[in-house]
Parts: sequence; C-alpha cells; structure tokens
Amino acid sequence: MAGMKTASGDYIDSSWELRVFVGEEDPEAQSVTLRVTGESHIGGVLLKIVEEISIRHPEELSLLRAPEKKEKKKKEKEPEEEVHDLTKVVLAG
Repeated sequence: MAGMKTASGDYIDSSWELRVFVGEEDPEAQSVTLRVTGESHIGGVLLKIVEEISIRHPEELSLLRAPEKKEKKKKEKEPEEEVHDLTKVVLAG
C-alpha cells in the first residue's frame, strides 16, 4: 500500500496516511500510521493494523492452543468383596 513519492517526500497519488489510536481513551494509547488508498478494503486495513501492533485476544489465543486433555470422569466402582472358599481348607486339630 505504498504511494509514489516526489523528491520532496510528498505523495502524488491517491493515497493518504491513516493514523489509528489503539486503546480506550488512554493518553498513552498506541498509535499506528498506515498509508492507504481508496482501493483498500476495510478488512485489509484492519489486518494491517493488527499485524503492526501484534496483539492477540485471549479468545483467539485459546483457539490456537492445543485443547487440554480432559479425562472422562469414570463412575467409581464399589470395591468387590473377596469371597474365600473355605470348604476345601483342612483344619488341623
């Protein structure tokens, strides 16, 4: 999105500088200056702004992260009682 410059540094095409402040009415808000033309679509301009400030939202980062493995909760089994067959035990006596 670069325009044509003259020797004096002025642009002579249909482009202009777009300055965007990123932040909520913060005096120290980050600013981004882009050179755009009338042919620039808003999606492309927004993409350039995001690339310039290189920030991501937590929800976007969560989509990029591998999902956490959640083990399924298994129903706890009641401990089985051990049954001993005492009919074959020889009693000393």
